[in-house]
Amino acid sequence: MFYKVLEKHYTLEPLKPLYREGVAESVNGYLKKLGELFSRAVEITGDFEPVFSTGIYDQLDIGEDEEVSKALDWLAEPIDEYDIERFGLSLATSTRT
Repeated sequence: MFYKVLEKHYTLEPLKPLYREGVAESVNGYLKKLGELFSRAVEITGDFEPVFSTGIYDQLDIGEDEEVSKALDWLAEPIDEYDIERFGLSLATSTRT
């Protein structure tokens, strides 16, 4: 969801249903593409690394199952249908210490 907010403020590749659109053919391919998108978001914004690079959680093996790819598509798809900023989510300037 955070990536979708950033899409409105930065020139990022749109997050879309990667499995259905043939961009990713497997769960590992899906996660690899998400990693590329997220790394590029950090590079373009110069910020938000803690949001997109979660450390150990990035290393979890969630298995190769078509249903997992479909679930990831399901999560990405409806986000475009809503103006998520309407729900009070806004891009806040980070304060690093």
